[in-house]
Amino acid sequence: MRLLACAVVVCAVGALSASNAAAGQPEGLLTFEAAPGAFPVDGRGGSWGDVAVWEYQRVVKVDAATDNGADWIRIELNGRAGEALTAGTYLNVRNHETHPDGPGIQIVSNGLGCSDDYATVTIDRIERDDDQVTALDATVDQHCGSPDGPVFHAQVHYAG
Repeated sequence: MRLLACAVVVCAVGALSASNAAAGQPEGLLTFEAAPGAFPVDGRGGSWGDVAVWEYQRVVKVDAATDNGADWIRIELNGRAGEALTAGTYLNVRNHETHPDGPGIQIVSNGLGCSDDYATVTIDRIERDDDQVTALDATVDQHCGSPDGPVFHAQVHYAG
């Protein structure tokens, strides 16, 4: 049920992001490459401009979509132990649902997610205004199931 709710939210956010870009508002880009077997993105790659970035309960959420929301990816990132995400490199990043004390990550693609994430995340820039993310430059290298599993590599650039 939770993943279905994510799909509805991502589609709605994707539609909002597309209309904002047409109006000259936020701009974003998600560039990614997933090796074969890199769950949940698995062998796909692309460069998508339909990107929204937002934060809820100190979890930064990057929603990106293509094909009018039919194909989507969400990247969720958080700092250590509930702290706000800040610039820097985070090593040994694990799934934030099952390892809440460390820095966290969750990758969801088209309703599928990994519950055993291993990642390195670099935040080059994050800016906020009134508790809203207004800029984000980040790089993610995520493996599902083991630290040596196939890699999902992503770069996010957002200015809202």
